[in-house]
Amino acid sequence: MRNIVLGALTAIAGSLAGSAFAVTLNVATYGEEVATFPVGFPGWDEFAMADCFEGLVAEDVRGNAMPGQAQSWTISPDGMTYRFTLRPGILWSDGNAVTAQDFVTAFRWLFDPSNAVEFASIQFPIQNAQAVAKGSMAPDALGVMAADPQTLEIRLDYPTPYFLQTLTHYSAFPVPTDKFKRLGRDWLKPENIVCNGPFVIAGHEPGIMRLERSATYYGREAVRLDGVNYHSYADLQAGLDAFGRGEIDLFMDVPHAATPWIRGHTGAALDVEPFLGVYFYALNHDKPPFDDVRVRMALSMAVDRDAIDPFDLRTPALSSYSWVPAGTAGYGNAPLPRPQWADWNMDERLARAKELLAESGHGPGNPLTVEMRYSQAGDDLHQRIAVAMSDMWARIGVRTRLVPVALDEHFNALRSGDFDVGRVTWLLDVPDPSNVLQLFRSDSEYNFGRYRSATYDALLDAASAEGDSAERATILRQAEQTAIDDVAAIPIYWSSIQNLIAPDVNCVVANPKNIHRARWISKGASDAEAC
Repeated sequence: MRNIVLGALTAIAGSLAGSAFAVTLNVATYGEEVATFPVGFPGWDEFAMADCFEGLVAEDVRGNAMPGQAQSWTISPDGMTYRFTLRPGILWSDGNAVTAQDFVTAFRWLFDPSNAVEFASIQFPIQNAQAVAKGSMAPDALGVMAADPQTLEIRLDYPTPYFLQTLTHYSAFPVPTDKFKRLGRDWLKPENIVCNGPFVIAGHEPGIMRLERSATYYGREAVRLDGVNYHSYADLQAGLDAFGRGEIDLFMDVPHAATPWIRGHTGAALDVEPFLGVYFYALNHDKPPFDDVRVRMALSMAVDRDAIDPFDLRTPALSSYSWVPAGTAGYGNAPLPRPQWADWNMDERLARAKELLAESGHGPGNPLTVEMRYSQAGDDLHQRIAVAMSDMWARIGVRTRLVPVALDEHFNALRSGDFDVGRVTWLLDVPDPSNVLQLFRSDSEYNFGRYRSATYDALLDAASAEGDSAERATILRQAEQTAIDDVAAIPIYWSSIQNLIAPDVNCVVANPKNIHRARWISKGASDAEAC
């Protein structure tokens, strides 16, 4: 009872004033805004959210799946039914119990067609989830059931080896059922919100979200920070200057435009960590001549990925000829699929690209003209890459018109098919090959280029039905090679991540997901070996 009272009082006092904490981590974020679930109020983003909420499955210091609100689970022999046992005594920050029904409520809300949650598709392996999200089945048809307050059963439509990883995503966080019934979406307002994770909201103001350690979290005694302040910077230089002054301890996902500043101010070598993502250009297969594989291949062959070097990192290891990033779980250690011509020298590639264009009816008398669309960013990254690619295409006689537009306008054009060639960045939400390969399914909402291949779709379907992980990886590699051979799109480079970390910050362990939950982080020399 004492912990329940303390939790309620702490949440109330914190929301009124933002206390001074003994050990506070100041974190900076910068970049394009993303839609998140749940969406409560300005500044409530996925970084802070993942410190305030916890799903059935959590992440350890290296971003790997581990027990969260569920202390254990069993999986049926066919891989279709997961039965989770919740930890005893787990609480919301207002002192109410977290129950299995809270997860049922959350998943039904996630798939409510009136919500149209952007990342609901991550959880589509759940039985009937897609049909419920489309409104063709009732919410109670969803394969998520509370057997009792401590036991949750989730049934799937097909075996999904990476399903536990999907449950670490914020789309699988619980919702307080009683509060939701009373308040609806208003439970997310700052004065009403409750949390079940290691931290709770202590206050918010424009540009900053203040968290404090939860008094009701089951693992609170192992949390070494008293508070976390999340600072959101629209101005990159302002964030870098704050780090330079010692006001920021951790700058998450620093744009590569900051590389010169980092080299000039930290005095240390710049470490670039691969990240689970790929930067590519979609090609509109519904619009001639991009429906001709010869044209698509010529454009891809002419791009000298190593010479682009968008971040001035001088590392060809980031050059990409395929889709599934190295380090993605469930793909084995075999070399990544790639086109046969990837190892040719550029003279050979350019010569063959010109031949392909000529075969498709394009040449000096009928030059191919391409409109290249990209979004304007806080720096000129996308423009520099587009200019470099247009110069490379000019070497095979292609004329390129660059069309820089605002982010919303750019993606509206991609979704509507109003483009020739368009920039896309995909970061894997789940570290499984299917999370990126599904981009090119004929029925995928993210298949901006309208690539259609019955062979490709069939291979992905076969992989979904395959229970043996090694055989599944083989099938997925066949699918990826199919998309590469068909030039579904033009991959340019693998994503990479760099974080600025103050010297006294510990346990920010590099991992391909760049997952660094505040529950594991500490500050001070005395904790340096505590990871």
